[in-house]
Amino acid sequence: MASTGQIEVHPGRKLHPTRLKGFVVMLLVAGFGLVIWQTAKFSYDFFLSQTQVQSQQKLNLYAQNLRRSLERYEFLPLLHANHNSIAGLLASPENSELLARSNALMERVNRLTGSAETYLLDPTGKTLAASNWDQPENFIGRNFGAEPYFKAAMQGRLGRYYAIGSNSSERGYYFASPVRRAGIVRGVIVTIIGIEDIEDSWWTTGRSELFVTDDKGIIFISSRPAWRYRRLPPSLSNTSDPHNASPGSVQSARYNQTAITPFNLTYGHDLETGGHVVRINPFGDSEGDTLPSDAEAEARMVQIEPPVAVLPSYEGRQVENFLMQNLPMRELGWTLYFLADISAIRRQTATVTILVGVVIIALGLGTGFWVQRRRNLAQRAELQNQSRLALEAAYGELENRVDERTRDLVASNQLLTSEIQERRRTEQELRQTQDDLVQAEKLAALGHISAGISHELNQPLTAIRSFSDNARKLLDRERFEDVDSNLGLISELTGRMAQLMKQLRTFARKTPVQTSVVSLQEILTRTIDVLRPRIEEMQVSIEIDEAPDVRVLADSLRLEQVLGNILGNALDAMAPLDERRIQVAIRSKARMVTVKIHDNGPGIPAEYLNEIFDPFFTTKDVGQGLGLGLSITYGIVKDFGGTLRASNHADGGAVFTLSLPRYDEEQQQERKAG
Repeated sequence: MASTGQIEVHPGRKLHPTRLKGFVVMLLVAGFGLVIWQTAKFSYDFFLSQTQVQSQQKLNLYAQNLRRSLERYEFLPLLHANHNSIAGLLASPENSELLARSNALMERVNRLTGSAETYLLDPTGKTLAASNWDQPENFIGRNFGAEPYFKAAMQGRLGRYYAIGSNSSERGYYFASPVRRAGIVRGVIVTIIGIEDIEDSWWTTGRSELFVTDDKGIIFISSRPAWRYRRLPPSLSNTSDPHNASPGSVQSARYNQTAITPFNLTYGHDLETGGHVVRINPFGDSEGDTLPSDAEAEARMVQIEPPVAVLPSYEGRQVENFLMQNLPMRELGWTLYFLADISAIRRQTATVTILVGVVIIALGLGTGFWVQRRRNLAQRAELQNQSRLALEAAYGELENRVDERTRDLVASNQLLTSEIQERRRTEQELRQTQDDLVQAEKLAALGHISAGISHELNQPLTAIRSFSDNARKLLDRERFEDVDSNLGLISELTGRMAQLMKQLRTFARKTPVQTSVVSLQEILTRTIDVLRPRIEEMQVSIEIDEAPDVRVLADSLRLEQVLGNILGNALDAMAPLDERRIQVAIRSKARMVTVKIHDNGPGIPAEYLNEIFDPFFTTKDVGQGLGLGLSITYGIVKDFGGTLRASNHADGGAVFTLSLPRYDEEQQQERKAG
């Protein structure tokens, strides 16, 4: 047996509470530390992957923005190339008028679209016209035949090129389009757009950066001016010519630089995401480590040490961390790089880790707040219940309003339906009324035609009677030639009467007026011959002032009817006078021929000038006319596409002005060719 003060430990016996508590505390601390470590690692990887995804999205957006910024101006040289002034100037380089018009066109388009410069080159590369023609250092006379964009355009392709102006030292992107005529390239039109506006739109939040390299890996567009015209290492820029990629041997007039300095990079540790940490040395240091040839080009972790002298705004920051991703733009031969600032990832990781630690500690202390939490949950449930009841009440009110509105809409719809039916009945009654009016118009037209036939046949019958009487007298005197002439005129008059009867037969079916090319002088002569017995009997003097060889578009018979009616009315008006005179003036204009017939009669009363062409209106005595002659004449002239106006002459007498469409052989040939 052991002594009284000895302590024995047997298997299965529990540890002392103090030791157990210490052991539990150690486990909790170790577990807390493990959770914190895993949280920090997971958070860092998570934020890094999120930054990579966001950077890729931004990179795509910037690439689309860059493409659209260039595509906005891609059509400009094509637009210029299709302009007649441009093609005309290439055909006649010495034409000062075409030169002035081309210069003004380019200057105006530049001002409207925001492009920098536009100029026209002949097949040798010499500048013929330019938008900066009024500037001291303009492009006119300069030769750009050695430029790549000119050579591409002369081969029939759209030339693209980025360079710095040798005189202006301004950066620009060149679009060159061939100017073709008859399938042959006659010259090249070039449009320059400024790059500064594109860079200004690349405003990035934080310290993210963006730059673009050409096919040789040279940075020519950058959000940091100090990075321009520096060459990336061969493995990063993916240049096809490794011998031409040496940063120390590049001399490029394209960028107006005496030498292209390297953009030096050095590697850090590898990333689990597959990228790499790269260090960008301050400019002016040694060339540094060259990237291995198998370096990944899609996603890289980058560290940059900017020179304070170059970037004073970063004073105090020795190292900047970036996640660099690139996107090849093969259609342009460029590569777009986006450097996302990852300096905040560690702060975010620390924040999340601290928050997780606080949450874990809060969980340990949360038991004391459980009762309060339950109370808060009960209050929240009550508020939710009240909100639900309020929503149900509002929903019920909304349903009531919808029902009321529906009833109103149904009533309105019924009212609208009844109105539509009433309108349909009204339209049917209107159509019936219109049909009745048409029938009445036909009956009235038949009356007009009957009176018109009586009026129109009266003059030929009177002329036939006169010619017949003359023929008898001429037979007695054995003047057989004159008899034959009178018989010919009688034959023409009977033909005219037959044509009038033919028009009566075609009244039932409305046919369009058949116009043809007729000689106005010939129709006027025939009309005067028909009226000659009456003219000689009344001793009327007719003076004709006519234009040579005037031809119009009309129907010869109807035109003779028009002239006969007007001249016959003039003879009637001059009957009471001792001295009778009719003046006829024919004038030919661009599209119309005007015939003015002026008699020295009493004229037309002023109050009747607006009614003289109305049917059944006449100033003659009862039995001497039905008032249809001028109405029918007006309608015939209107069918020809002409006009007929009546007025009083300042010296007395009435003036009838007849306008008819003029026949122009050249215009008709152009219309047929068109």
